[in-house]
Amino acid sequence: RKRTTDILEEFGYPTTSLWLLLAPLVVFVLFVRFVTYPPLREKRGQLVVAVQASDADTEKDAIAVAIPADREESKRLDAFERVRVDVDPLWYSVRVVDARSGDVKVKPLLRGVAATAASGDLLAIMGPSGAGKSTFLDVVSGRKTTGFGRGSVKYNGESPTQRQRHKQQCYVMQHDVLIPNLTVAETVRIASMLRLENPTSKDVSERAAVVLDLLGIYASASTLVRGLATGERRLCAAAVEMVHLPAVMFLDEPTSGLDSKMSLDFVRAMLRLAGQRATLLCTIHQPSEQIFRLFPKILVIGDGRATFSGTPDEAAATMRAVDDPASSASRNPAEWLLDVAKTPEDDDDGLLEPVPDGFDLDATLGAARGGWESLLGDGPARQFYHFRVHLLRNILVLSHSRQALLIALIRNICVALWYGVVYFDQTNMHSLASVNYFSQQFITMSNLQAIPTLFAERALFYREVSAGFYQVLPYLAARCTLNAVVQLPLVLAYCVITYPMVNMRGGLFSSHFVFFYCVMFGLSLAGYSFSNLIAAITPNQQSALNLYSALFQFSMFFCGYAIPIDQVPSYWSWAPQFSFARWSFESLILNEFGGLQGDDDEDATYWLKYWHFYGHNKYYTFGVFVCQVAVFHALALAAMRLVSFQRT
Repeated sequence: RKRTTDILEEFGYPTTSLWLLLAPLVVFVLFVRFVTYPPLREKRGQLVVAVQASDADTEKDAIAVAIPADREESKRLDAFERVRVDVDPLWYSVRVVDARSGDVKVKPLLRGVAATAASGDLLAIMGPSGAGKSTFLDVVSGRKTTGFGRGSVKYNGESPTQRQRHKQQCYVMQHDVLIPNLTVAETVRIASMLRLENPTSKDVSERAAVVLDLLGIYASASTLVRGLATGERRLCAAAVEMVHLPAVMFLDEPTSGLDSKMSLDFVRAMLRLAGQRATLLCTIHQPSEQIFRLFPKILVIGDGRATFSGTPDEAAATMRAVDDPASSASRNPAEWLLDVAKTPEDDDDGLLEPVPDGFDLDATLGAARGGWESLLGDGPARQFYHFRVHLLRNILVLSHSRQALLIALIRNICVALWYGVVYFDQTNMHSLASVNYFSQQFITMSNLQAIPTLFAERALFYREVSAGFYQVLPYLAARCTLNAVVQLPLVLAYCVITYPMVNMRGGLFSSHFVFFYCVMFGLSLAGYSFSNLIAAITPNQQSALNLYSALFQFSMFFCGYAIPIDQVPSYWSWAPQFSFARWSFESLILNEFGGLQGDDDEDATYWLKYWHFYGHNKYYTFGVFVCQVAVFHALALAAMRLVSFQRT
């Protein structure tokens, strides 16, 4: 009786233990599916909202997101906590460098601004451009990371800690940072999963429903974010921030860029939140009279000073008392307040240097971002949960971006056919080495496209991390895991075409092909982790693309193909040791030429000695390469945690 292995060998398919390497890859794919399946499960009693796909409108191409059918039941969630915000007279200044002299000068931005907002209040902070209203909001909310000042912010009479701020407040930025390839329901559900403490699927669904209801965008739950109107996008951004039902909400010019109707709808949504006992502070530039009279309390800031504090009726009464009665009868009180705020005052020069009882954020900027001990952050269970949520979010984004995956697959197939035709059925060893060299170059450079994606999501990453949604580790681990799953078939498509067409060693069903595939897969991971690292340490996308190309070419130059390792000048002898391309290229060459017999052995020995690879072990060089890929991931993790280009 023949064994299965004997039958395979009889038909020309030699068996090898290296094929066992494919088993962990299959297990890896199943693992990804397992950890992301529970959040996608639906339960009875839930309304299934069809999620519109990016390239099809049919039911077949839709994804289901669970929303509670009983919306009234979802409204019985815990109400907003009662928090009173008291801001003692606040002074704040920043240090700026004079463009001409290079001297450091002090610029006062706030001069003794005080405010109070009780639970259920909606405080509108008004002022002309550059008056300091956004600065005041940032200082009160604790978002400022530079400058110095004096004054205090109290929540219910006590100074809030950073942990309390993360739990009790949220900040809605003027420019929303949302993922366009997610629906409103998916966006809010993911935010709920990240922000709530150990939520069940029911908790997530109920919280998403109540938030969408409060903001009046429940009807748009199945719409992709990129298809929303500007006002709906702004409401969706607010929904993401308030999924944990914070007691205090800060909103920076939420009506900016909206028409009058959208602005009115947004303000009414904020009033609904105030009616639920939330404390809201928002900045607004120049509201219409209708919107102005909706605000319960007004604070006007001009040139860093508080020029008015009171109700809209008090503002109108003050205007009539000091202005011409004939003109004030038809004038919008908001316009009059802004005109008053523009009048310069010289009675206070502001704070020109730090004081003992004040604060100096510049001196504590480095400590604010944390050190190496904060790289891991939460415990393992919480980290793994956040990893699952990020994996789910990335999979949902991918499901709405199938066209990009198809293009990547076509690209790999076309390049593989191109190399296969040019180097078809090669026997020349230098040509075979060239195929390996250009293959590793192509596979690594194909991950360059990850940099624009990383920069597109960096603002979202900064916002979520600063808001305490999660730590860096699960975010990066989920991105790298899903990228690895995506690269498995993409790299395989390239390898199964190129390898047999070029007539590389052993053919498609050999241990040499498996080793070749593992190196190519490792190169795809190296390219992606390198992209993460470069994106984390550069201020903008253009700089990242240039730096990536330069460092990649440096690594490729010292891989041994362009100049043999032993011919590298002594003062550059360190470069091949740190070049990941050197170790991957050496692994590929040893896999192709190492241990050949007969006449081929003499030719192979010549080239191995020429590149200074003779006598080396391919498994050792591959191990060094894998270690370097791991180092890239570790450096990317450290850079994303310790380096930030977000300054407020």
